Amino acid sequence: REKFATALSLTEAATYGYMSYAHDNEFPEVVAKCVSTLATFWRTTLLKMTDDELGIGDGSAVPEGELSPSREALYTILHNSAKRFEDISDYGVQVKFNWKPGKSRKRKS
Repeated sequence: REKFATALSLTEAATYGYMSYAHDNEFPEVVAKCVSTLATFWRTTLLKMTDDELGIGDGSAVPEGELSPSREALYTILHNSAKRFEDISDYGVQVKFNWKPGKSRKRKS
């Protein structure tokens, strides 16, 4: 839960307001790498956890294949953050916030 709260705080702080770090920066590739690493952490670690593990939702059962209202809200926040991260490309920082988890694949035997 602490990692979830930290990642959400970092994501919100990085996309809130003026984002001066994006245009007043001598190392735009480092900024892009940090954003990419944050997105990877969301995609490969946090979003693979259940709502209970993340500490979101009310504990009600959600039908298989559907998202809880809390997870839908989280996905909306991440989607909007991705748009704001991509907006900093105007400052010379080519950023892709690839947070969306992929569909599960069955392993070949």
